[in-house]
Amino acid sequence: MSKSIDIIIPCFNDGRIYRLLESVYNASGSQYVNCIILEASNNQEFQELLRNYIRTNDTLLCEPDCGIFDGFNKGLSLSS
Repeated sequence: MSKSIDIIIPCFNDGRIYRLLESVYNASGSQYVNCIILEASNNQEFQELLRNYIRTNDTLLCEPDCGIFDGFNKGLSLSS
């Protein structure tokens, strides 16, 4: 059984997420990394582009939250 690490990434309609994900995806050992992306804006177009960009083992949660700590708590509940 291989171990993996979860990275919780809060985002609010920010295109810099693509650079961050590219960096994670290109890193050695990236097959053992799962990204949990929390996108809290209501921008449906951005969310759809992001959904098409991420890998199948990543998680994308698109819903409003009550701030960054609420977002991180949601990410923790989705992590292993």
